[in-house]
Amino acid sequence: MNILIVAGSKTEFSLGKLYSRAFQELGHNVVEYYDMDTLNSHGNIFDYDLIQKVNWWRFQLKTSYSWFKKILIIFLKPLLIYADTKTNKELLDLALTFNPDIFFTIPARAINAETICSIMDKTNCLAITYHGDSYD
Repeated sequence: MNILIVAGSKTEFSLGKLYSRAFQELGHNVVEYYDMDTLNSHGNIFDYDLIQKVNWWRFQLKTSYSWFKKILIIFLKPLLIYADTKTNKELLDLALTFNPDIFFTIPARAINAETICSIMDKTNCLAITYHGDSYD
């Protein structure tokens, strides 16, 4: 079975890595995609820690931010849209190439609903989202 795993970042003990190893040990073909790592790699703007923090804040599930965070998000969001679009397109292209049976997200914050629906429609895969807790 082909499984496409989308997780936030590629660290040794991230859920993406742990699930990937488990599925591979069960004999499945697995491709990993790390949406936040990929997003942060698009453009020199992400070389700055503050920009990466603002990007993380806007993907959090919280809606009550301090006024300072709200202003930063509003001001910088147009600059971050390019990275969003590019990241979602890369994932869609990867899915069309890999043709997964299961599209497994943990929790895939940078991937928009249109991309998920498009992947499901074009590959006829099952989409599963695991969000064990709020890592905010």
